[in-house]
Amino acid sequence: MKDPKLIIVVSAFAAFLATFNETYLNIAFTPIAGRIYDRFGAWNLLPTGFFLICIFACLLTVFRGNGSLLLFALLYIPVICGSALIIGPVQSFALSFLKPELIRKQVKEVGIRRVISVKASDSLEEVCRVLQENHLKKAPVMDGEEMVGIINSSNITKFALNRIMEKG
Repeated sequence: MKDPKLIIVVSAFAAFLATFNETYLNIAFTPIAGRIYDRFGAWNLLPTGFFLICIFACLLTVFRGNGSLLLFALLYIPVICGSALIIGPVQSFALSFLKPELIRKQVKEVGIRRVISVKASDSLEEVCRVLQENHLKKAPVMDGEEMVGIINSSNITKFALNRIMEKG
């Protein structure tokens, strides 16, 4: 029998809740950072973004066992804003090289149609193989036709580290 810990699945709703704030902050803050980049350039934005990410990610690590959701949110928000300071200028820079007819393309014209997924019954080895071969960081987990969650490389890394720490 397979070890039930080998399949690390987050429900679709839990994945949505976990990424909602990050997505919302990036949607709100990235265009602002892009406009600042367009006006002043990247020399202040990029170092500020990396600084915010480094400092507050380190603080998150220090206080991770605190258990306070408010403290986590207060430390996580600058990390997301820092990433937006980097993403905004990068997007603005990349878009500046696109021809106008390409910018107006719809997502369905650019995105891939074949979704790469894993089965809930797959072994961790199989999931790692699929992620690596397809250069993915995450994949939907399917049980038949139903998506039951998302597995990502971070889940796998945490699981592997926990197993090593348990044995050590």
